[in-house]
Amino acid sequence: MWVLSAELHYFTHPEIIPGGYAILSHVWGVKEQTFQDTQKLRSTCSWFWQNPRDYSSENVRTSCIVAQRDGHRWIWNDTCCIDKSSSAELSEAINSMYHYYTLADVCYAYLADVPSTPTDMGADMDFRRSSWHTRGWTLQELIAPPFLIFLFADWTRLGTRVDNAQLLTRITHIPVEALLREKEVQALSVAQRMSWAFGRRTTRVEDRAYSLLGMFSINMNPVYGEGERAFQRLQEEIMKQSIDPSLFAWGASVEPDYPAPERWKSLDNHNSKHIHPQSYLLTPTPDISSPGFSGSMIFNQNISEVTHAGETQCCSTDPKSDPNIRSIPTFTITPYSCLARIACFRTGDCLLASLGCQWWNGVLSTDDSWPVPVWLPLTPCPDAQDKSRPLYHTGFFHPRVVAFHLHKNQLEAHKLEWQEIYIALWHTTPKPTSPSIPIDAEYHSDARFRFPWEAIQKAFPGWIAK
Repeated sequence: MWVLSAELHYFTHPEIIPGGYAILSHVWGVKEQTFQDTQKLRSTCSWFWQNPRDYSSENVRTSCIVAQRDGHRWIWNDTCCIDKSSSAELSEAINSMYHYYTLADVCYAYLADVPSTPTDMGADMDFRRSSWHTRGWTLQELIAPPFLIFLFADWTRLGTRVDNAQLLTRITHIPVEALLREKEVQALSVAQRMSWAFGRRTTRVEDRAYSLLGMFSINMNPVYGEGERAFQRLQEEIMKQSIDPSLFAWGASVEPDYPAPERWKSLDNHNSKHIHPQSYLLTPTPDISSPGFSGSMIFNQNISEVTHAGETQCCSTDPKSDPNIRSIPTFTITPYSCLARIACFRTGDCLLASLGCQWWNGVLSTDDSWPVPVWLPLTPCPDAQDKSRPLYHTGFFHPRVVAFHLHKNQLEAHKLEWQEIYIALWHTTPKPTSPSIPIDAEYHSDARFRFPWEAIQKAFPGWIAK
């Protein structure tokens, strides 16, 4: 790990840096000082016994001065402390970055677009409007450090994460308990953590996935150029390492006031409509994980709780004799699709599958709120390649995810059972191809022109006369 002081220095592990280190979080500008720039400065200045820091960019120079002023000898800056020309070092940095921020003594979050003198909109609005809150990489930089200080554009102190916790919750939808470190981020549901990435942007599309690795304790080789496949790989890795099925609770949702299960008898099958990404188990982008729904999701390992509080019913009338009653849904990736073992019931041609997680229909601290079970509507795929293995798609024309209680009278009509089914996993959008003039197969290879006369007339109307 490379860190800065008066010059660049290398340590094999962040844990062995003497006296600890500070770390910088900021939105990259158009021209940033690179690792190669910093090495060149060190080499040049060594000939004249000069301090390379004095000739560094403003961000590098000032961040070092701020850290030194606060008693920190070392500081890490992602623009110039990663040799991005080395794929091995870049991969290590991307997979270790969350760890770097977790181990830092302090993180300085520099807000280059927030003036120390409030504008007419007021200090809170100036803070809200900072682009720092909209970037993908700054999400982990907000939640990972044990202590975070915000800095104004002139590098003076704005306040700490604790000072601004309530405002940050309104901006980012991250629970105040997580910002105050009263609750471990890893203890929150996958859906809730994924919803925090909603609306955030990165320069490279792959970084939308790579910037979330540490938050889900995932290690994954970065492959720039893979596009949306990076986010697919991230979700597949989460499936392998987490038993939390709230990963699949994304997309258009319906709250409990919506009509009960009988409503779903009229669900159409997908036919050719499964070209839509919401017809699949995994999402192509975190922008579909709405903070309003996914952000209020909790994971409940007791799948038996499928009705209103106080009216708990189970998949079996005798829970003690049923070893599966406290099972949770499992999802296994296969070449065919995703093999799911899941509790569900049939209504018409549709299956309603319990995701084993719950949505809070109110504010957690109020007495009139309670967790509502979350269900995934599934419709059969008429084009399944293997008719012996039923394949289902998630809901599209109707809401993709629903939340309701299955009451006693409905349990009599809808038998909740554990089933093994296949669910379509991932949608790949075909790349458009440019139209071309059709070539007539009757033309010989030695012909001067191989285009049909009708195609030429259509392409150049009025230009050519017979």
